[in-house]
Amino acid sequence: MDNSANADGSTLKATAPSIQSPTGGTQVEGDVVLTVGNAEAKFASVPLSYRFEVFNDQNAKVYTSPLVPAGSGRTQHAVGGALEFNKVHTWRARAEYLGAAGPWSATASFKTPEGGYIRGSEVMDPLTNGKTVGDAVGVTFVPGQGAFIETNMSRITYTLGATLQEGEYSFVAQGVDEGNQGDKSKVMSMAEGYGDVTNNDYRQTLEVRGRDYGGTPGTVSYRIITGDANDEGRIFDVPRRVKTWSRQQTYFFRMWWRLGSAGYEIRLDGPDGPLHDEGSISTGSRPYRPGADGSNPHVAHIGAPLTRAGELNASHPQMTVRNVWISSRPRPRF
Repeated sequence: MDNSANADGSTLKATAPSIQSPTGGTQVEGDVVLTVGNAEAKFASVPLSYRFEVFNDQNAKVYTSPLVPAGSGRTQHAVGGALEFNKVHTWRARAEYLGAAGPWSATASFKTPEGGYIRGSEVMDPLTNGKTVGDAVGVTFVPGQGAFIETNMSRITYTLGATLQEGEYSFVAQGVDEGNQGDKSKVMSMAEGYGDVTNNDYRQTLEVRGRDYGGTPGTVSYRIITGDANDEGRIFDVPRRVKTWSRQQTYFFRMWWRLGSAGYEIRLDGPDGPLHDEGSISTGSRPYRPGADGSNPHVAHIGAPLTRAGELNASHPQMTVRNVWISSRPRPRF
């Protein structure tokens, strides 16, 4: 391989990759996936890899990818870093091989996702941008970190525009701890309508029980009801587990449901981190469909509203939440 530099400073005898998408300032929804047509080595067939760079609207480099193996005819890369929402960014790519780098592609532009929305049964809410698309009660926004759930009575409520019969509700949180004030305190919840979730016909709750719990603080409890809170055959509980928690640790919480089964998972550090806890249960043939009859909407909460058992059974306090996702689609990177 000839490592002498080309006129443009590149050291790999190869063509530049061709930009495919996104281009022309198109606003991206969900993951930012960069796609190029593959470059070609000029004198020998070698296994090229690709490097991607992203720049913000001030032309400052904000992301550099690791080397990405070539795909068949084209190469794609999902940007793994957090980009500022609703801003125009530019990007480019080049081929590399054994430390030598080919010429950069042309530069293309895209606009990052708008940074929060409710569209039908889908919710995306970063919360790191100092606002929410939901309705906040007793919440403080910490720039770059998320929404701080101050007390058991604090919460954020999302009113879905349509029933989500199968999907997930997930977010990232820090500050969750068994020493926080609370009894059967809810990290996240769903219901039909806005009232007490305890005996709601479509209750779905994930709890991390606090210091006031009569059992063992730190206990994880998940329950889903599929249409009738007075019918024991429609109430499903995953066996409770006791876990240890740390206010300094970042956790990823996720509830999921589909016809016949439902459950939860909790991970350390984020969506791709080590598993902390999980559980699932068979739910029979009754679908989970809050709001399907049109009388009350499908509602999701960070935390939960006041319950009949009092404030300590509402929200898990002192947690800072970010990157909310509610959808039937896979969770994007953000």
